[in-house]
Amino acid sequence: MYKAISGDSESSPPSAKALVLPEHNVLLHCAAQEAQSFIDNETKIPGEGKNPFGGEMGWKTLKTNYEFLANLFCLHYQGSNDADNDGDGDDDDDDETDSQLARSAALSSLDIISITLGLDNPECTKLREHLGSHTELLATSSKCLGSLVDELTERSEGLKARDLKLSSEEQQWIVTLVRVIGNMCYNSRSNQDRIRMTLVPPSKALSTTNTATTNSDVARNALHVLMSCTSFATSCFTLREWGVIAIRNILQDNEENQKVVAALDAQDPIQTAALDQAGVRVKMDKNGQVSLTTLDENKES
Repeated sequence: MYKAISGDSESSPPSAKALVLPEHNVLLHCAAQEAQSFIDNETKIPGEGKNPFGGEMGWKTLKTNYEFLANLFCLHYQGSNDADNDGDGDDDDDDETDSQLARSAALSSLDIISITLGLDNPECTKLREHLGSHTELLATSSKCLGSLVDELTERSEGLKARDLKLSSEEQQWIVTLVRVIGNMCYNSRSNQDRIRMTLVPPSKALSTTNTATTNSDVARNALHVLMSCTSFATSCFTLREWGVIAIRNILQDNEENQKVVAALDAQDPIQTAALDQAGVRVKMDKNGQVSLTTLDENKES
């Protein structure tokens, strides 16, 4: 249906250069609402319904539709950046409109994925593994989050955390990105490892005084970015909730990822209070060594 709006054939792959029409965004917005309704119903009566994006048609249709959504996000996110960078002055208004439409399509596509991958069932487990290995969803989401974190870090220089204001679009982007990364890593060792191995270089525009997200000798990866973004939770209420879920899902039973956290400088912002809410306690000894325990283990000790 999405392709039919612009007259493309069903077999044609999505293209970053393809024009995003308002009708595309209306369709994606309706699909996101349908996704939320599906999750709401599943919460009430687990296993009662079928995934609205191909669940009734079987695995082949389901994975194809999710691949399409993942590729749509990746391509339109890149397309919106290209539109922002290619303005020639004469068509700035058109470029801005194209960029906004592309960003809206990218965000809605990502929103659908983040909502529907939150279920704990074999179908979602299979989808997480497939999307992790067959698409650029995690890599693009991580780099997109890194760019947003860098932009907010630059903007917050000299401000107290509570004084930083995020627009509604920025809040939606950061929460959706954290949510999709966290849901993709739930019970998935391969996706947990992909987060650690995905490098996210700081934005060129980020000043040297604001690059202390990680040790200066350590290349920044997606886990570093995720840990950093929790510092903006005071400006975005639901970011704290999804941040602790994502961190828990990425660190759970993964010693290599836990070592990344342990290697952070003692001065770096580790959201211990937020992690406590997720049932995880970060402990640091006098030598700066970090260990992870559950709250139950802490009570027993």
